[in-house]
Amino acid sequence: MVDLCIRLFVDTALLMLIWMTQLIVYPSFTYLKSDAVSKWHPLYTKRISVLVAPLMLFQLFYVAFQLFVAPSYYQAGSLFIVVLTFLITFVKAVPKHAAVETNPNQAKSIFQQLVAINWQRTFLYSALFVWTVFELYLKLTS
Repeated sequence: MVDLCIRLFVDTALLMLIWMTQLIVYPSFTYLKSDAVSKWHPLYTKRISVLVAPLMLFQLFYVAFQLFVAPSYYQAGSLFIVVLTFLITFVKAVPKHAAVETNPNQAKSIFQQLVAINWQRTFLYSALFVWTVFELYLKLTS
C-alpha cells in the first residue's frame, strides 16, 4: 500500500508539472520578444530542471525497482510509459529547448512545436496517474 502511495505522490507531482507547463509555461513564452526569451529561457530551463529531473529520475528508478520486486502488468506498463516520457523528453523536447537558446528569433515557432511535443508527455503522465489511482483503488477495495 505504501508503495502505491509513494507512486501516487510522484505521479501527481509530475502530472501537475506537465499540465502547468503545457497550459501556462510554454504558451507564455510565445508572448515574449526574442531578447526577453534569450534572457529568461536559460534561467527557466535550469530552474525547472531542479524540480523535474529529481522527480523523473526517482519515478524511473522506483518503477524499475517495483517491477523487480513485485512484477506485474501494472509495473511493466508503468515502466514502459516512464521510458517513453524519457525518450520524448530527451529525443524531442530537449533539442527544441537547445534550439531556443541558439535561435531566440524563432522562439515563437519553436515553442509552438514544444507545445505539440508536450501533448505526448501530457497524455502519458495523465494515463500513468489514472492507472496508479485505479491500482490504488483496487488495492483499497480488495
